[in-house]
Amino acid sequence: MDDLRDYRFYSGDMIHLNSVAMDYIWERFEETYLDKEASGIMKNIDPVLSAMGHKPFKPDSDLHQDFLINILDKIEKLQLQYSFIDFSREIKCIKTG
Repeated sequence: MDDLRDYRFYSGDMIHLNSVAMDYIWERFEETYLDKEASGIMKNIDPVLSAMGHKPFKPDSDLHQDFLINILDKIEKLQLQYSFIDFSREIKCIKTG
């Protein structure tokens, strides 16, 4: 990982890595250690995990409720496609708020 010596990978303090570096490291890790199937699964699940991190301004709004239903629909499709992945924690989190 000699590439990481490049200044573009460091934050303003020149000590800590920035998001460009983190993305670069992840890409190299994925290329080296994950097969195409695992990478594909991760890419399919990532939108759901990102949506789970969403913090709503108005949790009781119709728009947010539609958003939650959409996430549950996506999870349901993923469960059919990847029956070996347990989404029970995500479903519980969505349903209980």
